[in-house]
Amino acid sequence: MVLALAVCHYTGLTVRRVKGYVPGPALLVGLAATGTVARGVETQPDVAEAADREQEADDVCGDGVGGQPDCGHENGRTPPHGVLEGADVVHTAGIADTSDTCFVPAAKWGQHLLGAMSKRLFVSVDLDGLADDVRAVQRRFDGVDGLRFTDPEQAHVTLKFLGETERVDDLVTELERAVAESGVDPFEARFGGLGVFPSLSYISVVWVGVREGHGDAELSALHEAVEDRTTAMGFDAEDRDFTPHATVARMDHAGGKERVQDIVENEDPDVGRLRVEEIRLTESVLSEDGPTYRTVGSLSL
Repeated sequence: MVLALAVCHYTGLTVRRVKGYVPGPALLVGLAATGTVARGVETQPDVAEAADREQEADDVCGDGVGGQPDCGHENGRTPPHGVLEGADVVHTAGIADTSDTCFVPAAKWGQHLLGAMSKRLFVSVDLDGLADDVRAVQRRFDGVDGLRFTDPEQAHVTLKFLGETERVDDLVTELERAVAESGVDPFEARFGGLGVFPSLSYISVVWVGVREGHGDAELSALHEAVEDRTTAMGFDAEDRDFTPHATVARMDHAGGKERVQDIVENEDPDVGRLRVEEIRLTESVLSEDGPTYRTVGSLSL
């Protein structure tokens, strides 16, 4: 992705393109020579759409390229700067003000402006206690060109990605109902095996799965119940089959694709066992250093 870095001068505002992403309503505020303020505003749908593509709906084809399994790149190769190279959406990295420093990081402004209005949410089952096991799987891919590891401490199964919303209290209520309707009691999930999205010919995401007969049915039942409740609230329905998994890496480019293919096809690591006693409503806070996750609500099984 690309962003525009705004640098304030006393004679006006200059903009250049650099790689990256900054969340929130993107505002350009420049101090003109007359002391008046000039503004340029991106629409919230543009910002939200770009953010949705960057993450975790975290764990789908092309990190959210329209949510479609066909990512549309020739020969299964990821473009040099990621799946959204050439996108029209441009995000600002700073807001100029009238102080002597004349520059304020847009990440802080975006979070401040958005924080009171909405949160970027998803429903998860977190892999508590399995960070070392996830890290051990990631070491199998050490040195692979173009591969970027996720934070093992934040490993999770995404049951439903919701996006930006202000309806936190309503969601907690509906998720409580979803848990009850799922009929799922606390269970043990066994994580193991490797897979990729969307396919071995075009690798965007590398993940560890859930062993068949060892928690996959329960996770699928929870997903279906959450899907029913959240779509009834007006959230977008999923347009692909649910595959319970935890993302361990993403491919920024296809330099090491053949090695990833070899590992995924020929290795079958056991990751560990997890006692699942709750699902969580989780907030994803985007920053220049990547997403961090915060539990907004916990719903016991």
